[in-house]
Amino acid sequence: MFSAPGWPECFDTSSTREAAEEFIARMKEKYLAEAAQSKANLAAPEARTASAELDGARLLDVLEDFCKCVEATSRHKALLKTLKRLVGNPTIGQLAPSWIKSYILRAAKFEWAVGRCYSLGSIASQLSVVGVAIKWKAEELDIQPRAFIVKDKYFKDVARALDLPLVDGNWRTRRTRRLEDGEEEKLMTEMAKISGPKGEQWQLFFQWAIETAGRQKELALAKWSDISPASLTWNIPHYKTKARSMSITDAGREILDTLRSGPVKPGKEVRIFPLVGEPAKVSRDFRQMVYKAGIENLKFHDLRHEGISRFVISQTMSIDRIMQMVGHTDPATTEIYINLRQHEIERLMVRNAVIPSPSPSPPSPSPAAPPSRQPSYEEGARDGDGDGDADRAVEEGAQPA
Repeated sequence: MFSAPGWPECFDTSSTREAAEEFIARMKEKYLAEAAQSKANLAAPEARTASAELDGARLLDVLEDFCKCVEATSRHKALLKTLKRLVGNPTIGQLAPSWIKSYILRAAKFEWAVGRCYSLGSIASQLSVVGVAIKWKAEELDIQPRAFIVKDKYFKDVARALDLPLVDGNWRTRRTRRLEDGEEEKLMTEMAKISGPKGEQWQLFFQWAIETAGRQKELALAKWSDISPASLTWNIPHYKTKARSMSITDAGREILDTLRSGPVKPGKEVRIFPLVGEPAKVSRDFRQMVYKAGIENLKFHDLRHEGISRFVISQTMSIDRIMQMVGHTDPATTEIYINLRQHEIERLMVRNAVIPSPSPSPPSPSPAAPPSRQPSYEEGARDGDGDGDADRAVEEGAQPA
C-alpha cells in the first residue's frame, strides 16, 4: 500500500517483496511529479498569463516596440524596414519552423532592387533581429523566452531549391572582394566630381577608410578628440566591439594634416568627416559612386578587407597587432579579411626568402675552369620580383607609425 497527504491510498497485491517495493517507488515518483505540477500551477498563474500574452503578440508590434528601446542598435533599426515588408502578420506563437522556412524562401526570392535579391547571409541577419526582439519582449514580461531556432538546414534547403551556390555544402559564402586595378582611381575621380569641400572630404574619407581598415560607423563618427595630439593614435570608442587604439600610419597622418588645412576646420567641427553624413548615408552615397564609376559588386565594407590585406602585405606589424588594431579577438575572423592575390603572396615569399650562404667550392680540377658564379641576395630578390602591381600594393600599404 502507498499513501501520501492529499492522495487516495493505493493498494497492490504483490507476490514478492521486490515487486512491492517497485510499486511503492513508482507511486512515490508519480505523486512527487503531480505535487510539483500542482504547486507550479498555484504559484505561477501570472507567468501563464504573460506567456499567453507573448504568444498572442503580433510580431510586427514586438519588432516596432523593440526598435524604440535603448537595447536596439542602429543595425536593428535599419533592418526593421525590411522585416516589415517580409514578415507578414503572424503572432509570436505562430513562429514555428515552417514559418521560418517560408520566410527564408520568401526573402531569398524578394527583389529589393531590380535584379537584386537578399543574400542568405542578409536573411540570417534579419532573422537574428526577430530572435533578439522576442527575447526582449519575454524579459519585459518577466518570463522565459520561447525558443526561436533557425537551423543551417533551412538555408541549405532554400539554396538547393533556388540553385544558389553552396561552397563545400556551406551556404555562408565568404566574401573576398577587394579593390581591383584601376578601381581606386575611378572612385577618386568620381568623388572629385562632387562640388565644393564635400568632394575633397569624400576623397580623404575613402583613403582614411583603406588606411585604417576601420568599420563604417567608426569612420563616419570619428571625432578630432579621438586623435592623439601628435596624430600617432586613433582612440576608437566602443561601438560594435570594446574601445581600442589604432596606430596611425604616415599616410594616415598626411590625410589628417590635409583635413586640418582644408576649408572645414577642426575647431568648428567635432567630427573629422562631418560632410560625409551619418553611417547609413555613407552606404547610400558610396553605392551611388560605385555605380557611376562603372564598378560592380563593391561595398563600403570591402574597404575593410582591402585595408587589412594591405596591413599584412606591408609586414610592418604582427598578426596579433593587426587583430588588436581592427578590433578582432579571434584569428579566424581576421583570416576572413586577409584576401591576398597570387602576386602579393609571391612578393611576400620573395621578401621572406632565406638565401643560404654559398658553401666553399671544391678544388677545381683545372685552373682553366672558373668557379660557378653564386648570385647575391639582392640579385635573387630582383629575379623573383618582377611584378609592378605588387610593388604598388606594398607602397600603398600601412607604414610603421
